Amino acid sequence: MNHHLLMAAWLVTAVIAGCGASSPHDDRARTDVSERQLDDATFNAGLDPSDNRIVALVAWLKHKGVTLEYTGSAEGGGWWRVTEPKTPPDYDVVFSIRSFPAWASEEQMREALDINLAYQLNATAHLAMSFGGCSGTQAEAELPKSDEALPKVKGLPVTKAVEQWFMEYKAR
Repeated sequence: MNHHLLMAAWLVTAVIAGCGASSPHDDRARTDVSERQLDDATFNAGLDPSDNRIVALVAWLKHKGVTLEYTGSAEGGGWWRVTEPKTPPDYDVVFSIRSFPAWASEEQMREALDINLAYQLNATAHLAMSFGGCSGTQAEAELPKSDEALPKVKGLPVTKAVEQWFMEYKAR
């Protein structure tokens, strides 16, 4: 029942917000945007691998020396697997990347990520990325014991390099 009330309230808000025309110079536009809510559907839509912000980040990381490939997942969303530099065949180095709507404030993005502390936020790019992890390719896979055992990129373990570059990334 509560879910239906929430959906009805969301629908009414969407209809009301869409009824008035506003220009970028209209003070109402700023007020409307700041009152938008970053709901679960909007938050989860940010896992789309074709999102322009995610595509731009992945291209930028490739330019820096790390190639990521989207692998998808059975649960929805998906993981980005490092294909360069090469890792041993026993495991993959993976990251989860999500985007946020351009209207989302830093506070809204941080609040949405509070449920999952495994993500770091690049608020200016409206992106979040998980810390790097390793996923075994077989049940008996031997995973690296530390990041130092991972392939290096410009002297850093690949996880540390990607995490550092993610925080340095500036969207264009």
